[in-house]
Amino acid sequence: MAIPADRNVVQKEAKKKLKYKSLGIEIQRMWNLKRTIVPVITGATGIIMRSLRKNLEDIYIDIYVNCSWVDTRWQ
Repeated sequence: MAIPADRNVVQKEAKKKLKYKSLGIEIQRMWNLKRTIVPVITGATGIIMRSLRKNLEDIYIDIYVNCSWVDTRWQ
């Protein structure tokens, strides 16, 4: 979880995925489990990535997300 400035949301999500990738691989090897890394990044004004809803659905969390989305086309 992180709360960066809005302009840094995309970069922070990529950084968190990279940071926890090796831990996910280790868990997968040790316990033979499927792993999913879901970074939850919220901008300082409440902006979140479009991918958050899909990522939460992938791990079976049903949540209603109604807020401003980051438009990654302009990043």
